[in-house]
Amino acid sequence: MNCSRMCRGLSFAALVVLALATVAGARATTDLVSMSGAYLASRAAAYQGDMTARADFLSQALERLPGDVTLIGQTYKAMVSVGRIDEAAALARRLAEMNVATELSPVTLLVDALAADDADAMDDALSRLGSEGPLGTFAVIARAWSAGQGGDHARALEILDAAAPGTEPLLAYHAALLGDVAGETEGAETAFSEAMEAGETVTWEATRAYGGFLERLGRGEDAALLYRRFMDINPESPWFEDAVARALADGTPPDRPGMSQAIADALAEIARQLLGERRGVAALALLNHAAWLQPADDRIHFMTGDVLSRLRRDAASAAAYGRVAPDSPLAWNARLRRVRSLNDAGLSEDAIALGRSLARERPESADPFMTIGDVMRSHRRWDEAVEAYDEALRLLGEGSHRRPDLLFDLGAVLEVTGQWERAEQAFLESLESRPDDPWLLNYLGYSWADRNEHLDEALDLIERALERTPDDGMVIDSLGWVLYRLGRYDEAVVELERAVSLEPAEPVIIDHLGDAYWKTGRHYEARFQWRHVLTLAPDDEDLVDAVRHKLEAGLDDSDR
Repeated sequence: MNCSRMCRGLSFAALVVLALATVAGARATTDLVSMSGAYLASRAAAYQGDMTARADFLSQALERLPGDVTLIGQTYKAMVSVGRIDEAAALARRLAEMNVATELSPVTLLVDALAADDADAMDDALSRLGSEGPLGTFAVIARAWSAGQGGDHARALEILDAAAPGTEPLLAYHAALLGDVAGETEGAETAFSEAMEAGETVTWEATRAYGGFLERLGRGEDAALLYRRFMDINPESPWFEDAVARALADGTPPDRPGMSQAIADALAEIARQLLGERRGVAALALLNHAAWLQPADDRIHFMTGDVLSRLRRDAASAAAYGRVAPDSPLAWNARLRRVRSLNDAGLSEDAIALGRSLARERPESADPFMTIGDVMRSHRRWDEAVEAYDEALRLLGEGSHRRPDLLFDLGAVLEVTGQWERAEQAFLESLESRPDDPWLLNYLGYSWADRNEHLDEALDLIERALERTPDDGMVIDSLGWVLYRLGRYDEAVVELERAVSLEPAEPVIIDHLGDAYWKTGRHYEARFQWRHVLTLAPDDEDLVDAVRHKLEAGLDDSDR
């Protein structure tokens, strides 16, 4: 029976169930009997989030059906997604021979040609690059570098000048690098200045390159001023402390970036732009290409860890953070983020062990304790979370700008553990620094309403939150609930119905609506809502007990 006929009557969920046994039994040997079995196993691996297994199984399927262009394209994308660029490049070449291209296969051909120093292959890859959107910007930069490497600096600048508007800082940065490589010192410095001033923010890449340029000219003091400017704008950035010391001591300056580094920088910047468009998979693909070109670039590994975390590929995220060199300025932050990724990947004990190791390494830093607190909170280990947050607060001190966020987290845990007086104090202190934060306003306002205290103040906080998030179902629920507590039942019904329309599967909101219906005499509708709560939250013992009591006895006048 062929795969298409076999699969026609099955849902994807059923296919996954059938294939899971294949994954479990064949993952170690990767020797499947049929193309259809390998393909099904690849889908099951993707469903489980094991993208490495998906790439392996697709590769097996392709061995059995080597001329299938769709399968070649899928296998190519799978290889790119896990950073196996050598294998992806071979597949991209097969696609090119078939006159087929994916969105990113020309990029793969380009970096492969660059690594091989194959000028003809590079020209071919450049001819295949598109011209639209962020990848079109990358194509412009790549073509300019190709011209510059060929000795035609004037042509390189013409290519950059002809680019579409909106990318001036990035293009000025590459004009500066090209000028530096070509020995055009005056033009390079002008372009560096434009790159530093044109954007809304000063980038690390431009600061690094311009500073190195100044150091190579023997202008160490100017370079140090540049590095300090970046550190002033980004006070928590780990970069450039060593660079300042090196520049002032006339130490050995960094090497001049070449085309490989420039293309990796461009890929990383385009990845940032794609992230802004919520295209995390494409951003990851570009970062994997950049890491293949520059495997020692810790900034790329760090960015890759962040993107993988956003994509919920947590084990891979932890591995990416782990590739940051121990002596890198990014190493500390990478290890902190690795704690979170390990925890999100289900490796909580490894996460806690790493967090505690970091706390021992820097006992004066609040960061490990904040991270440990978050991990403990995620596992409902409330007392340990409070202990960690308390220690972090002590280390931060009174003036830290990070204190309000930490107070909010501490207050939330204290509220769960029944330590309301301390929780309320933490929320109020946080509110002094963040008076317009809608989540804090709503949390404290709802907590007061739920406790049936400070109701006028609670209403004020919730209305302020709603001004900032007018379509948030949870905040609208808070408004309805405080109106209910104030005895304004008709108004409460209006708001709670709106909240349910926005959050139709949230049992607490539905329970609130049932209460409001009861108070307005709509008893049948109230019982309908309460019964719905039982279907949505059968495992919430406290809520189930309360709802069952209401279904039996309703609400009396004292229930408000």
